[in-house]
Amino acid sequence: MTKALKMNTQNHWEKLGVLSGYPLGAMTAVVSMLRHSRTFHPKGQLFEGEIRGLENHEVLSGSVMVRFSSALWKNKELPDVLGVALRMGSEHNEFTPHPQPDDQDLLFATIRKPYLTPLGPFTTQFRSYFHNEFYAVSPFEMNGERVEFRLKIETDLSKHPRAKREQQLRDGYRQVVIWLQMKPFHQPGTDWKDVAEITLDRVS
Repeated sequence: MTKALKMNTQNHWEKLGVLSGYPLGAMTAVVSMLRHSRTFHPKGQLFEGEIRGLENHEVLSGSVMVRFSSALWKNKELPDVLGVALRMGSEHNEFTPHPQPDDQDLLFATIRKPYLTPLGPFTTQFRSYFHNEFYAVSPFEMNGERVEFRLKIETDLSKHPRAKREQQLRDGYRQVVIWLQMKPFHQPGTDWKDVAEITLDRVS
């Protein structure tokens, strides 16, 4: 697929998020030094599948690699921020460790706005990826329109009600449907619209 999205310029809310990031950056540097490991470590479970762009968004269709990860804790289920990363490529694309020219990467987290980052671990349902919505946080430009994105996961939670978070993924990824949703940026009251459907068919 050709790259259909690009980051948009910041407004005053995004600038506030950037400014609040400076003290958070210092804090994470200290934590990383004390624990001899990165505070935020994008290691997680990788899956491959297909993304199907819906009406008027067919440009999003192709292969997709999806990574589910936590931010703060490596092997524990404690209050945390959860994330989903997408790498979207051309149809039948073979993914490699290094991105190809036409690959499109999108990062999502259980943080709705940059300035809400400190509250992320306390507003996230950290025991399951399936209980959360994931936001791209910053706006993008698509077809000349300033938009924001989120992911909504649809699955049958009754099949693994007490399993650990990672086990839920391993056992249930084939039953998962992930909806990529979009709405105009900074238009209160506007509903989210499904623009693409993601299905997972194998562990990467």
